[in-house]
Amino acid sequence: MDESSSPPVLIGDAELIGAITSGDAAAYATLRERHEAAGRSLARKLVPDPVEADDVVSDTFTRLHDVIRGGGGPGAAVRPYLLTAVRRVVGQRSGPPGKTAAGHAETSGLGEPLLDDPAAAEAESEPLARAFGSLPERWRAVLWHTEIEQADPGPAAACLGVTADGLAELGEQARAGLSRAYLKLYLTGVTRDECRSAAGKLDLHLNGAARGHNEGKVQRHLRYCRACRAVAVELADLGRSMRRAVAPVYLGPATAGYLAAAKAAPRRVGVPAGARVSTGMRRAARRPRTALVAGVVLLAAFAVTGLTLTLAASTAPPRNALHSAAGAAAPPRPAATMPLPFPSPPPARSQPAAPAGTVTPTVPPSPSPPDPDAAASPSPSRFFDHHRHRHHHREPDQPSAP
Repeated sequence: MDESSSPPVLIGDAELIGAITSGDAAAYATLRERHEAAGRSLARKLVPDPVEADDVVSDTFTRLHDVIRGGGGPGAAVRPYLLTAVRRVVGQRSGPPGKTAAGHAETSGLGEPLLDDPAAAEAESEPLARAFGSLPERWRAVLWHTEIEQADPGPAAACLGVTADGLAELGEQARAGLSRAYLKLYLTGVTRDECRSAAGKLDLHLNGAARGHNEGKVQRHLRYCRACRAVAVELADLGRSMRRAVAPVYLGPATAGYLAAAKAAPRRVGVPAGARVSTGMRRAARRPRTALVAGVVLLAAFAVTGLTLTLAASTAPPRNALHSAAGAAAPPRPAATMPLPFPSPPPARSQPAAPAGTVTPTVPPSPSPPDPDAAASPSPSRFFDHHRHRHHHREPDQPSAP
């Protein structure tokens, strides 16, 4: 087989760490080249002086090298470990005089989460952050690069030592593993049987794999259970949820600035073969879960407004009453109810008919004012007759013979 056609050897961070442990200086240089820009970006968010920020990065990598040579440090998730180490070095260098040298020698806890910031301490207690910390390092690494930093497939695949197609598959496995770990933590505090049943099928529901009765059961439960609905919203968009709950554990107060800079960083650096193809495959693979984000949010909106709609429906008048109300609100027809420009006489009372040939003088209207209510709006009986005339097309009554 021609050697020129053989696939390139992909060396991930885990392989580089193994080589560094054996004293390979070139492997350390490659590892530093991959992650130095990220470390400098965070340092410049924490230290206002660019020169001081560069010194922090250099100090951090020196300590990282010592930790790896001693058999410690990260196994595969280099980026979150390094960023935590940058924060720790910044804190030690800005501490009281004399503490920096001692901190430089003490490197055992270099990459452990630094919870000196209230936001980081609060995020560390989040179930999603605890679920993330329980994952294998390889899964944490792919989730950090693809979901939290939203890196292009090329550079992320290089850190993992896979092709971009392999990165897409690994990312799906990691997201599924994080969902399972998160649901497991959630179920430990759930006592209601219906919640346990629905939460056990929630991951299948979000991936579009639930069918038939189970799917309908989960949807009905999410309409009225606020706790399970919150979990569904969290899992429906894992990237956004991790940027909210996981990133502050490692980035502290610089979370927003660092993530904004990472998203705006130049793309397509060191893209391995197959990266362009895998981008489409990755988007296609994630489409079912992404498409369900809006559905879960709509369920939340329906649940909030469902009671209002139900109460409105239960108190709404019947359909025919609505027609009657519409007729009452509409202006009356001129032919039937238009008021005369002068007061109308009261209804004629039963009186004996005048003898034939007798001329009855015209009696002027009584000076007493008419009933204002009768002049302002038709009486209920007149409105009902008029409404019945409109809907049943009755012919107008013929005037009676004198």
